[in-house]
Amino acid sequence: MSNQFTSGLRALQSGSFDDASRAADAILKESLESGTAPVAPVYDAVATCVERGFRSASLVLLLGYFDQGKRLLQQLSNDFGNETVKIESSSRPVELRLAATLALARIGDPGAEKTITDGLTKMDSAHRVFMLDVLPYVQSPQLLSALAALLADVSEIPEGVPSGAQQRRVCDHALEAFVHRNRLAPSFVLEPGGQYSVAQLAEVRELLAPGKGR
Repeated sequence: MSNQFTSGLRALQSGSFDDASRAADAILKESLESGTAPVAPVYDAVATCVERGFRSASLVLLLGYFDQGKRLLQQLSNDFGNETVKIESSSRPVELRLAATLALARIGDPGAEKTITDGLTKMDSAHRVFMLDVLPYVQSPQLLSALAALLADVSEIPEGVPSGAQQRRVCDHALEAFVHRNRLAPSFVLEPGGQYSVAQLAEVRELLAPGKGR
């Protein structure tokens, strides 16, 4: 167990929502970056937080690493789905229901996965960006394939736009998310905060083709 997980467990058990929320953010971030699922004691600590009424995007998503989290996730979606959460303080808010559905899909709930794939075109850009922000969390090939379609989404977004720069689009965010998640090696250098050309977007779509980038 890493020092991050150890200190995070202590914070989850501290009794404070702010401490627990920050700890959940740190544990989720490490899991996403390392590709390693949290250790089993994290589930008990997160479940206790949720049962005490603590709700954040990271707490909800952490439940999706554990099969036994299904009941709590369904309850959260049913009872608090319309509440909003953020993956980072600067992120736009999204419905808690999306985080819970994404977590259920990770557990392997086919209904949750279908809800996302069927509803993707109807979601606003904040919800699409949320899923791209946690793209390493997604394991299902079918769901990843659906999200790869966002490489063609030219909806403008406020995320990652330096002052005076061109407006970012969902497709720009998607390109960077897939390059990082799949460790792709495109012929061009990433320019965080910038726009990518039609040719660059097409290149990443080609790298994501079966047998090339996954």
